[in-house]
Amino acid sequence: MGIKKLKIKGTKEWVAKSFNIQEGCPYNCQYPCYARCIRRKNEEEWKNPIFKEKWFNQKIENYRKGFLANVMCFSLHDIYPKNQNKCLDFILRIMNESNNSVLITTKANLDTLIYLCKNLKDFKERISFMITITTKYDSVSCKYEPNAPMITERFNALDYLNYYDWIFNVSIEPYLDKNPLFLIDFLIRKYPHIKTIWLGCNSRKDYEIYSLENLNFIQKEIETYYKENKDSYKIYLKNSFIDKIEKMKIA
Repeated sequence: MGIKKLKIKGTKEWVAKSFNIQEGCPYNCQYPCYARCIRRKNEEEWKNPIFKEKWFNQKIENYRKGFLANVMCFSLHDIYPKNQNKCLDFILRIMNESNNSVLITTKANLDTLIYLCKNLKDFKERISFMITITTKYDSVSCKYEPNAPMITERFNALDYLNYYDWIFNVSIEPYLDKNPLFLIDFLIRKYPHIKTIWLGCNSRKDYEIYSLENLNFIQKEIETYYKENKDSYKIYLKNSFIDKIEKMKIA
Protein backbone atom coordinates (compact mmCIF):
# COMPACT_ATOMS: atom_id res chain seq x y z
CA MET A 1 0.00 0.00 0.00
CA GLY A 2 1.43 3.38 -0.99
CA ILE A 3 0.53 5.07 2.30
CA LYS A 4 1.66 2.43 4.77
CA LYS A 5 3.55 3.58 7.85
CA LEU A 6 7.27 3.92 7.34
CA LYS A 7 9.83 2.72 9.88
CA ILE A 8 11.51 6.12 9.86
CA LYS A 9 10.15 9.47 10.99
CA GLY A 10 10.55 13.20 10.54
CA THR A 11 12.99 14.45 7.92
CA LYS A 12 14.27 10.91 7.32
CA GLU A 13 10.98 10.19 5.55
CA TRP A 14 12.42 12.47 2.84
CA VAL A 15 16.20 12.35 3.11
CA ALA A 16 19.09 10.46 4.67
CA LYS A 17 20.79 13.50 6.18
CA SER A 18 19.86 17.08 7.08
CA PHE A 19 22.21 20.06 7.41
CA ASN A 20 21.76 23.35 9.26
CA ILE A 21 23.81 26.50 9.66
CA GLN A 22 21.47 28.42 11.95
CA GLU A 23 19.46 27.83 15.09
CA GLY A 24 16.16 29.64 15.19
CA CYS A 25 13.66 31.21 12.81
CA PRO A 26 11.97 34.64 12.77
CA TYR A 27 8.69 33.23 11.42
CA ASN A 28 7.54 32.46 14.98
CA CYS A 29 5.08 29.72 14.02
CA GLN A 30 2.55 28.95 16.74
CA TYR A 31 2.06 25.18 16.19
CA PRO A 32 4.44 24.92 18.25
CA CYS A 33 7.36 24.51 15.86
CA TYR A 34 8.81 20.99 16.06
CA ALA A 35 12.35 22.31 15.52
CA ARG A 36 12.04 24.72 18.45
CA CYS A 37 10.78 21.89 20.64
CA ILE A 38 13.72 19.71 19.64
CA ARG A 39 16.20 22.44 20.54
CA ARG A 40 14.26 23.28 23.73
CA LYS A 41 14.20 27.01 23.03
CA ASN A 42 11.60 29.48 24.23
CA GLU A 43 9.76 31.67 21.74
CA GLU A 44 11.95 34.75 22.25
CA GLU A 45 15.17 32.79 21.76
CA TRP A 46 13.86 31.02 18.68
CA LYS A 47 12.66 34.09 16.77
CA ASN A 48 16.12 35.66 17.13
CA PRO A 49 18.23 33.24 15.06
CA ILE A 50 21.90 32.52 15.71
CA PHE A 51 24.31 31.70 12.89
CA LYS A 52 26.44 28.64 13.77
CA GLU A 53 29.95 28.96 12.32
CA LYS A 54 30.86 25.44 13.43
CA TRP A 55 27.87 23.97 11.63
CA PHE A 56 28.75 25.91 8.48
CA ASN A 57 32.32 24.60 8.54
CA GLN A 58 31.41 20.92 8.93
CA LYS A 59 33.26 18.64 6.52
CA ILE A 60 30.71 17.91 3.85
CA GLU A 61 33.30 16.12 1.71
CA ASN A 62 33.28 13.30 4.29
CA TYR A 63 29.90 12.28 2.89
CA ARG A 64 31.33 10.35 -0.03
CA LYS A 65 29.54 9.50 -3.23
CA GLY A 66 26.75 6.99 -2.67
CA PHE A 67 26.84 7.35 1.12
CA LEU A 68 23.77 9.58 1.07
CA ALA A 69 21.06 9.39 -1.54
CA ASN A 70 19.81 12.85 -0.64
CA VAL A 71 20.46 15.61 1.88
CA MET A 72 18.17 18.35 3.12
CA CYS A 73 18.73 22.05 3.68
CA PHE A 74 17.46 23.00 6.17
CA SER A 75 15.57 21.40 9.09
CA LEU A 76 16.11 23.83 12.00
CA HIS A 77 15.57 27.07 10.11
CA ASP A 78 14.14 28.55 6.93
CA ILE A 79 15.73 30.59 4.13
CA TYR A 80 14.77 34.25 3.76
CA PRO A 81 16.42 37.49 2.57
CA LYS A 82 18.56 38.09 5.67
CA ASN A 83 20.25 34.67 5.59
CA GLN A 84 19.94 33.73 1.91
CA ASN A 85 23.58 34.53 1.09
CA LYS A 86 24.97 32.22 3.78
CA CYS A 87 22.42 29.53 2.90
CA LEU A 88 23.35 29.71 -0.77
CA ASP A 89 27.06 29.47 0.10
CA PHE A 90 26.39 26.37 2.15
CA ILE A 91 24.29 24.68 -0.55
CA LEU A 92 27.04 25.42 -3.08
CA ARG A 93 29.51 23.74 -0.74
CA ILE A 94 27.39 20.59 -0.79
CA MET A 95 27.19 20.75 -4.57
CA ASN A 96 30.95 21.18 -4.96
CA GLU A 97 32.20 18.97 -2.12
CA SER A 98 29.93 15.97 -2.65
CA ASN A 99 27.90 14.20 -5.30
CA ASN A 100 24.71 14.29 -3.30
CA SER A 101 21.42 15.77 -4.35
CA VAL A 102 19.78 18.41 -2.16
CA LEU A 103 16.20 18.92 -1.03
CA ILE A 104 15.67 22.58 -0.13
CA THR A 105 12.83 22.96 2.37
CA THR A 106 11.22 26.35 2.82
CA LYS A 107 8.00 28.28 3.35
CA ALA A 108 9.11 30.06 0.19
CA ASN A 109 9.85 33.73 0.41
CA LEU A 110 9.44 34.38 -3.32
CA ASP A 111 12.40 36.75 -3.74
CA THR A 112 14.69 34.32 -1.93
CA LEU A 113 13.45 31.35 -3.93
CA ILE A 114 14.12 33.18 -7.21
CA TYR A 115 17.56 34.16 -5.92
CA LEU A 116 18.36 30.51 -5.12
CA CYS A 117 17.13 29.22 -8.45
CA LYS A 118 19.12 31.75 -10.46
CA ASN A 119 22.31 30.97 -8.54
CA LEU A 120 21.85 27.19 -8.53
CA LYS A 121 20.79 26.71 -12.14
CA ASP A 122 24.03 24.88 -12.96
CA PHE A 123 23.08 22.18 -10.44
CA LYS A 124 19.41 21.96 -11.37
CA GLU A 125 19.45 18.19 -11.94
CA ARG A 126 20.61 17.62 -8.34
CA ILE A 127 18.23 20.00 -6.58
CA SER A 128 14.57 19.75 -5.64
CA PHE A 129 12.34 21.88 -3.43
CA MET A 130 9.93 21.02 -0.61
CA ILE A 131 7.55 23.94 -0.13
CA THR A 132 5.60 24.00 3.14
CA ILE A 133 1.96 24.97 2.60
CA THR A 134 -0.07 24.19 5.72
CA THR A 135 -3.41 25.66 4.62
CA LYS A 136 -5.20 26.95 1.55
CA TYR A 137 -6.03 30.28 3.20
CA ASP A 138 -3.99 33.36 4.12
CA SER A 139 -6.33 34.04 7.06
CA VAL A 140 -5.42 30.72 8.71
CA SER A 141 -1.72 31.10 7.99
CA CYS A 142 -1.67 34.60 9.54
CA LYS A 143 -2.93 33.08 12.79
CA TYR A 144 -0.49 30.18 13.04
CA GLU A 145 2.49 31.46 10.99
CA PRO A 146 2.40 35.21 11.75
CA ASN A 147 5.75 36.21 10.23
CA ALA A 148 6.03 33.63 7.44
CA PRO A 149 5.29 34.33 3.76
CA MET A 150 1.58 34.48 2.95
CA ILE A 151 0.03 31.40 1.38
CA THR A 152 -0.58 33.32 -1.84
CA GLU A 153 3.16 34.05 -2.00
CA ARG A 154 3.91 30.34 -1.59
CA PHE A 155 1.56 29.53 -4.45
CA ASN A 156 3.44 32.14 -6.50
CA ALA A 157 6.64 30.28 -5.61
CA LEU A 158 5.11 27.05 -6.92
CA ASP A 159 4.11 28.89 -10.10
CA TYR A 160 7.73 29.97 -10.55
CA LEU A 161 9.16 26.50 -9.95
CA ASN A 162 6.59 24.97 -12.25
CA TYR A 163 7.22 27.49 -15.04
CA TYR A 164 10.99 27.00 -14.95
CA ASP A 165 10.78 23.20 -14.68
CA TRP A 166 12.31 22.73 -11.23
CA ILE A 167 11.50 19.57 -9.30
CA PHE A 168 9.20 20.48 -6.42
CA ASN A 169 7.15 18.86 -3.66
CA VAL A 170 4.73 20.18 -1.05
CA SER A 171 4.62 19.46 2.67
CA ILE A 172 1.22 20.00 4.33
CA GLU A 173 2.54 19.50 7.86
CA PRO A 174 0.99 20.34 10.13
CA TYR A 175 -2.23 20.63 8.18
CA LEU A 176 -4.34 23.49 9.54
CA ASP A 177 -7.60 23.19 7.58
CA LYS A 178 -10.38 20.93 8.79
CA ASN A 179 -10.38 19.28 5.38
CA PRO A 180 -6.92 19.43 3.76
CA LEU A 181 -8.26 17.43 0.82
CA PHE A 182 -9.37 20.69 -0.81
CA LEU A 183 -5.77 21.90 -0.76
CA ILE A 184 -4.48 18.58 -2.05
CA ASP A 185 -7.00 18.58 -4.89
CA PHE A 186 -6.05 22.15 -5.79
CA LEU A 187 -2.35 21.25 -5.91
CA ILE A 188 -2.89 18.13 -8.01
CA ARG A 189 -5.07 19.97 -10.53
CA LYS A 190 -2.97 23.13 -10.84
CA TYR A 191 0.46 21.47 -10.74
CA PRO A 192 0.18 18.10 -12.52
CA HIS A 193 3.99 17.80 -12.53
CA ILE A 194 4.32 18.13 -8.76
CA LYS A 195 6.46 15.23 -7.55
CA THR A 196 4.96 14.45 -4.12
CA ILE A 197 2.56 15.86 -1.53
CA TRP A 198 3.08 14.95 2.15
CA LEU A 199 0.28 15.31 4.71
CA GLY A 200 1.06 15.38 8.43
CA CYS A 201 -0.28 16.46 11.80
CA ASN A 202 1.23 18.44 14.63
CA SER A 203 2.57 15.67 16.86
CA ARG A 204 2.66 17.85 19.98
CA LYS A 205 -0.83 19.34 19.96
CA ASP A 206 -4.32 17.92 19.48
CA TYR A 207 -6.37 20.46 17.56
CA GLU A 208 -10.10 19.90 17.10
CA ILE A 209 -9.49 19.23 13.41
CA TYR A 210 -7.48 16.16 14.45
CA SER A 211 -10.53 14.25 15.63
CA LEU A 212 -10.41 10.50 15.02
CA GLU A 213 -13.48 10.79 12.79
CA ASN A 214 -11.84 13.45 10.66
CA LEU A 215 -8.50 11.63 10.43
CA ASN A 216 -10.19 8.40 9.40
CA PHE A 217 -12.20 10.23 6.75
CA ILE A 218 -9.08 11.83 5.28
CA GLN A 219 -7.17 8.55 5.30
CA LYS A 220 -10.03 6.74 3.57
CA GLU A 221 -10.24 9.39 0.85
CA ILE A 222 -6.50 9.22 0.22
CA GLU A 223 -6.62 5.41 0.09
CA THR A 224 -9.36 5.69 -2.54
CA TYR A 225 -7.22 8.13 -4.51
CA TYR A 226 -4.31 5.69 -4.30
CA LYS A 227 -6.40 2.82 -5.70
CA GLU A 228 -7.56 4.99 -8.59
CA ASN A 229 -4.16 6.49 -9.40
CA LYS A 230 -1.54 3.83 -8.67
CA ASP A 231 0.51 4.68 -11.73
CA SER A 232 0.75 8.38 -10.88
CA TYR A 233 0.51 8.31 -7.09
CA LYS A 234 1.80 11.46 -5.41
CA ILE A 235 0.18 11.73 -1.97
CA TYR A 236 1.85 10.36 1.15
CA LEU A 237 0.77 10.35 4.78
CA LYS A 238 3.57 11.24 7.15
CA ASN A 239 4.09 9.16 10.26
CA SER A 240 2.83 12.10 12.30
CA PHE A 241 -0.60 11.47 10.72
CA ILE A 242 -0.56 7.68 11.26
CA ASP A 243 0.77 8.07 14.82
CA LYS A 244 -2.02 10.52 15.64
CA ILE A 245 -4.65 7.97 14.56
CA GLU A 246 -3.01 5.15 16.53
CA LYS A 247 -2.77 7.23 19.71
CA MET A 248 -6.40 8.36 19.47
CA LYS A 249 -7.59 4.78 19.01
CA ILE A 250 -5.78 3.76 22.21
CA ALA A 251 -7.05 6.76 24.21
